[in-house]
Amino acid sequence: GLFGRDLNPEKRVFFPVAMALYSPVPYLPQTAAMLLGRMIELPPLVIMYLGRFLNLAVWMLLVLAAIRALPFFKYVFLLLAMSPLSIHLAASLSADALTSGIAFLFIATVLRIAYGESRTIGRTDLILLFVLAGALSLCKQVYVLLIFIFLLIPAEKFGPKRPRAVILALLFLWCEGLNMGWFLAARGMMEASPFIQTKELISPHQQAAFIIAQ
Repeated sequence: GLFGRDLNPEKRVFFPVAMALYSPVPYLPQTAAMLLGRMIELPPLVIMYLGRFLNLAVWMLLVLAAIRALPFFKYVFLLLAMSPLSIHLAASLSADALTSGIAFLFIATVLRIAYGESRTIGRTDLILLFVLAGALSLCKQVYVLLIFIFLLIPAEKFGPKRPRAVILALLFLWCEGLNMGWFLAARGMMEASPFIQTKELISPHQQAAFIIAQ
């Protein structure tokens, strides 16, 4: 059966895809699990499920951390996280699992800082926000817009030495710098891809026509 098939890593074909602009960050959990599966020579199907399991486990830990950090609306976050589509993506090999988990934790962290009991924002909180925002932007570039919920944090919590506008500007530049760095690193792969050269399977006009028709 399928569980008895060998991996045969020597029989491989490189298949370039149009998603080369995605950084490796959202694939770290499933990649780590699948590398472990290869090291102990598990069957391919087991390796795939191992990647899905660790993807789900990391997502669950991020969501749990987010719910614990929230000062309110904990059940609202739980309801969103437990929606069928959310669970489906979390238990897959998709990049959306880590992306949504980090997004949950980033939003929860901002709300904790903004509405928590602390009167000032500490250095640890700032470092955590920069790490989460950077990881989120590397998961999906468009998610960099989510950092603007940073404005929910009252300006007086930053004090005169760290104006909120300056911190937000630095946070935005940090995320865009990471995105630009990955774009420059991946540009060679994109230019070498036959999909990019021939425009095969990449047609914005056809995609728009399909959306309108459907």
